[in-house]
Amino acid sequence: MRIRLNHNGKDLGEFEQKQIENLIESGLIRYETLGWSEGMSDWAPIKEIIGTPVVPSAPKASISSNSPTFVRYFMPVGRIGRGMFLLRTFTHLMLLGLLMASLPDPYTSSYSHSSLDLLIMVFVLVWGYVSIMTTGKRLHDLGVTAWASPLFFIPIVPLVLMFVRGTDGENKYGSAP
Repeated sequence: MRIRLNHNGKDLGEFEQKQIENLIESGLIRYETLGWSEGMSDWAPIKEIIGTPVVPSAPKASISSNSPTFVRYFMPVGRIGRGMFLLRTFTHLMLLGLLMASLPDPYTSSYSHSSLDLLIMVFVLVWGYVSIMTTGKRLHDLGVTAWASPLFFIPIVPLVLMFVRGTDGENKYGSAP
């Protein structure tokens, strides 16, 4: 059976049911996309025409494994294990501490308080961002979305993430670390 598709007012042409299922699975169209087949009196949502449930896949990350390491480090894409999470968290804290210790004393330096406050704020924001991205990758190893990453700032959460075992094998966020 050939079905003509109309997505957001645009005629997409005729497709076989298997092709339509592949389009739904890839996320290019949705169940609400209108379809029409010979013998039908009016356009209807695809879900009413094909009747078989097709689960749309999760959107693929736009950062590929061949992207530069620097880019991948700062993006919540992929997975890291418990050891790497511990190492990165410890390293981020140490670097933040070293940067803060290297700041001049506000009482004896020629820098104004506002410029030092701004510099401290930048250091803390960069640390927070990198910590959230690292937590996102660790959560991916557990099969959880990176949107839960701000939980990192609850003191017990990083400790739990250091001890909870990740999913074995590949999951929807990538292969095992």
